[in-house]
Amino acid sequence: MENPYQAPESETLIDGVSPLVPKPSQVTVFGILHLLVATVGFGGIIFNKLGSNNPRTSILQSFQQDKEAPAKFTPEALEALDKALSLNLYFEIFSAILATMLLTSGLAMLLNARWGVRLSNKYSLLSIIAKIASIILIIAIAFPAYQTFCDGISGSNETIVKTLCLVYKFGGVAGAFIMMIYPITAWILLTRQKVKDFQQTL
Repeated sequence: MENPYQAPESETLIDGVSPLVPKPSQVTVFGILHLLVATVGFGGIIFNKLGSNNPRTSILQSFQQDKEAPAKFTPEALEALDKALSLNLYFEIFSAILATMLLTSGLAMLLNARWGVRLSNKYSLLSIIAKIASIILIIAIAFPAYQTFCDGISGSNETIVKTLCLVYKFGGVAGAFIMMIYPITAWILLTRQKVKDFQQTL
């Protein structure tokens, strides 16, 4: 017979987590999403490296709409294009770092490691900072470089040139803003109090 005056024993931990603080759903969801996004990130880097056409060749070919009157590029235009594309190395390095942090934190959160959410939050902050830095670099370096490149194109349809130049100039900025949505969302949802309470039980 149980002693009614005896203090109740603490409940048994399940998978290292107290049943009094259930694992928030966003921890599991973002653990899975982190793995998927990291896979896409690494895949994009590998695809760009192994692709048959490098970015420079692809851009130059995009202006060759009329085979009978191919576009011509001045030496200054080609030099400016190389300057704009020089930012790609910076973007690839940060993409690899962020993808590694995502992969590691995603696995940690799924395995209920205490540092998993902390690493995820560090990823979110670094990712946001990297996106802001990317936007600044694109505006300061790529914008004028692409303008010089476009000014040095002749022989191609003027409408096509203007359209493609707008895409190349603003595509990077738009992409950075769009990609900033994920780390901001992860930061907001993974810094909630119930997530912090859950982390204290690990």
